[in-house]
Amino acid sequence: DHQLNALKTAVFMIDTLHSFNERHSDSQLNIGVGLNTGEMVVGNVGSRSRFDYTVLGDNVNLSSRVEGLTKKYGIQVLATEATIKGITDPDLIFRLIDQVIVKGKSKPIRLYQPLKNTEENVRLKKDYEAAFALYEKSDFAGAKKIWSSLPSDPTSQMMLDRMVELKNTKDWKGVWEWHEK
Repeated sequence: DHQLNALKTAVFMIDTLHSFNERHSDSQLNIGVGLNTGEMVVGNVGSRSRFDYTVLGDNVNLSSRVEGLTKKYGIQVLATEATIKGITDPDLIFRLIDQVIVKGKSKPIRLYQPLKNTEENVRLKKDYEAAFALYEKSDFAGAKKIWSSLPSDPTSQMMLDRMVELKNTKDWKGVWEWHEK
């Protein structure tokens, strides 16, 4: 259950961090967590005189890129579709955030935000994903109407800003390409 455990741990880490920040208002800490699932090399790598326990591989690099995007979307945990695939847990829901091509890659991936299964988060997921479906089809006016109704969601606000850049795009395919990490 490594995928589910990683997702639950990430959500727990964020909850714990929020509690810490409430108790220590003089020093606010923030983290980003990027989760991806796939084959990689894990273990001690090097020679007899110098080695290190590490992880290597394309899927590790993708995880790092995803972690970097948490800042762009204004959320603290992002997971790839490979990580959430097949996960069913009554405590978690997954909000589709975006379909992107990350720097150094050529294939699009879908990014999700794991959230506690609360009424508020279910409503956020439903509204955001309805806007995202319109956005993918270039119905920017329809997407704007919904995302504008979510002013406390930083991801919706980021998407509103992005659509300003996209409004004159003629060949929109519904995939955003990130050129920075």
